[in-house]
Amino acid sequence: MSATVNDIAFLHPDVAAADVTFRIAPMPDKPWLPAYTSCGLVATREHGSWSIALFRNLVPFGRPATGPLDRELTDASRAAAASTNV
Repeated sequence: MSATVNDIAFLHPDVAAADVTFRIAPMPDKPWLPAYTSCGLVATREHGSWSIALFRNLVPFGRPATGPLDRELTDASRAAAASTNV
């Protein structure tokens, strides 16, 4: 597993919020594991050492579109994301 810190914001000199992407090496015995996961965390510093106070893992998954409006919104969201990645 490797991690990339995408963004970090210091809310206070001893409190930081971070957005992190983890990349997971493929495991033949666990084909259901995603290739990556995203997490948000809050870290605090006490007595000169940082520790994670809050960790929220956000495993990406595909959600089936349920109807025409849902598909239209999903397609528009993907198109908007693709246009910002140019």
